[in-house]
Amino acid sequence: MIEFIRKRLNSVFVLLLLGVLVASFAFFGIGDVVQVGQGDSVARVGDRRITIVELARAFENFVDRQKRENPEVTAAVALRQNIDTAILRQLIQQALLIQSAENVDITASPEQTKRMVAALPIFQINGKFDVATYKSELVRLGVSEDQVFDDMARQQIVSQIENVLADAAIVPKAMADAQISVLLETRTADAILVPIEPFEAQVSAPTDEDLDSFFNTVRSAYRAPEYRSFRALYLTPSAVADEISVSDADVAQAYALRKTEFGNLATLDLQLVTFDTREAAAEFKAKAINSVRYVALAEATGANKEDINLGTLERPEIENLYGAEIADALFALPVGDVSEPLEGPFGFQVFRLVSKTAEKFESFDAVKDDLRADIAKELAIDKLSDLGNALEDEFAAGATLEEAAKTFGLSVTVYADVSDTGVTQAGGLATQQSELQSILPDVFGLDIDNELEVNRLGEDGFYIAVLDDITPTRLKDLDEVKSDVTEAWKAAEADRLTLNAADALAEQVRSGGALEAIAAEKGYELLDDVSFNRVQAQQGSLINGDLATLLFSMTVGEVDVGRAGDGKAYVIAKLLRDTPGDASANEALAQQLSVQLKGLVAQELQQQYLTGKASTIETKINERSLQTLRRRYDPTL
Repeated sequence: MIEFIRKRLNSVFVLLLLGVLVASFAFFGIGDVVQVGQGDSVARVGDRRITIVELARAFENFVDRQKRENPEVTAAVALRQNIDTAILRQLIQQALLIQSAENVDITASPEQTKRMVAALPIFQINGKFDVATYKSELVRLGVSEDQVFDDMARQQIVSQIENVLADAAIVPKAMADAQISVLLETRTADAILVPIEPFEAQVSAPTDEDLDSFFNTVRSAYRAPEYRSFRALYLTPSAVADEISVSDADVAQAYALRKTEFGNLATLDLQLVTFDTREAAAEFKAKAINSVRYVALAEATGANKEDINLGTLERPEIENLYGAEIADALFALPVGDVSEPLEGPFGFQVFRLVSKTAEKFESFDAVKDDLRADIAKELAIDKLSDLGNALEDEFAAGATLEEAAKTFGLSVTVYADVSDTGVTQAGGLATQQSELQSILPDVFGLDIDNELEVNRLGEDGFYIAVLDDITPTRLKDLDEVKSDVTEAWKAAEADRLTLNAADALAEQVRSGGALEAIAAEKGYELLDDVSFNRVQAQQGSLINGDLATLLFSMTVGEVDVGRAGDGKAYVIAKLLRDTPGDASANEALAQQLSVQLKGLVAQELQQQYLTGKASTIETKINERSLQTLRRRYDPTL
């Protein structure tokens, strides 16, 4: 079997797991659980074991949530970002909290646990717990009631400890007031902007001496990139496309299996009232002859309109909730009619069919070409995996990359002097950019004449690369970058002239000149009586944000110059007032800052608590079980 080295992906999605609370790994919203024994442990914390099922459940929950925002996220992608190990760390922290809770006899309340289960949206209809939905969801998810209640009990215990630590996070009023006072301190100033653009026209071409002198100060910014020469063998579906044959029977079978992807099943819009006895249901049925009577009679039983509306359901959903026999009866019911009492697992049910839609699917002829392409791609990926194994056997027997490629009728792509961005030393783009961009980060981590290994190429292919030569990075000579250096010198010169002018005007202000008069004389923009507190300074515009930074480095009456944040001007500012922060002047902001400060203290307390418990409660990770789980999601690992 190929021992593929796990590789980092290039920004497939941002790793946000460190901010995910342990509670988000709880039962609700999970996907299908990996079918492995409950006894298989991936970690042990004290006398508690974290099973592979628990880790798989949390991992799939995370992947499912990420996939809603980015369809490219898969289990294999998440594994290569080490999401599984990050989640395991969170579960270990949860186990530490639970273990420590048991040591001091903190337990979960059975009644509270029941309320937590009933409050899970996945078990509710129209915002209320529904027994039938609860039972059907347990079957769909493949979990037992004990697992659900255990999950909720653990979450309850963890919440108790977290709440205790949060309550213990005391921020002394003096400390909070001092912090808030600093954050709400307000600086007020007058300022003018001296734009760089007018000074650019005053800059003439540099002399050779000017350019040489300037280049010596900035030469480190002008480096030729490192270039690498290597050979690559790509194993992509197109490489084996000619060997793939898809029969018409295969396509027809795929259509039958995947038909629901190409349209919609028939649906029923239903209302439902449930009774404890058949007699009560029959009496209701006899009276409920139309929609008005049905709703009125239902409300007379204590139900409201929202309670009786099931909404639009497809046949599999109806069968899952009420069974195949009831589904047959409902689909045979005319629109507007009321069903006979139908016995289900939780009583006798009387349905009303509000409306129905017929199934509608694209024809086989309309989708057969797409299906054929999908099947061919799947077969190609399987063949590529076998081909990768065969290539590794060749390498193990001593074959070179070219020899192995020739054996299987494949071609090797040769790259000469390519940078880490895929540009050749001659300045053009190297061939096969799509595949090349995927492998360059790995190629630039190889040593010359590296060992031949089969590596993943995206989700559908593999590659093997051999590094032949490295041209190291170097400082460029002036002749190579003269045009760019000339432009940089002109920009620096215009910047220098602007700064000199701003400094001269600032000196006028220090000598008693008025910023307003100077702005009017020069035609510069005046920023009159501009005020910032420290919170606002962090949210300012490019120019004003930079002005705020300048103001908080000055004393009242001082005049200073700073560069505007957008790089297009210099700011001359005179600090007029420094007003201490007053929480009463902005109570809402002060309260928000106080809550944030307490939250930070609570987080620190929790981390210290976990660190302390980790030193007293033995924790072990079963790397072998972890790797077994990883291979269930990605057999190439």
